[in-house]
Amino acid sequence: MVTEQTLGPRVIGRPAVYRVEDPFGGLLGRITLRRRRGLRFGRTRWTVEPAAGPALTGYQGRLVWWAVWWPVGLPIRLLCLIAAVMGAGDGGFGPPRRVIWRDGTGRAHLVFRGLADDYQVLRPGWDPRLVHAIVGLHQAFDPSEGAGALGWYEQ
Repeated sequence: MVTEQTLGPRVIGRPAVYRVEDPFGGLLGRITLRRRRGLRFGRTRWTVEPAAGPALTGYQGRLVWWAVWWPVGLPIRLLCLIAAVMGAGDGGFGPPRRVIWRDGTGRAHLVFRGLADDYQVLRPGWDPRLVHAIVGLHQAFDPSEGAGALGWYEQ
């Protein structure tokens, strides 16, 4: 995997772009991560452009859960973080994490279920090396709740 463009500050909103290559330098695909800006409403967007096949776009969380998160979940999260700083909790309550990568017609190809920390490939024909790159990048930017300090790198 080659980094084409690093992730910029949230204020600017510049995406991170990664080029996934085979051992001989052939292009398998390109993965783009665009985080939401600062404290603005919006969702993190993942775009996967395989060398062969349709481009997929996935957004973190579902709109209905984000609508619940902002007025209810955020204050609870802040209380959990204060408790964690004071040593009484682990800060284990977070925003919606589910991502469903869909093509232009709306068909789901790849799903990450946040509560189960589970990835599923729903459509055949995906290069396993590209899927592993997607999982690796996703876990690097959104580590599992049960993962240690090094996230998926510990495994």
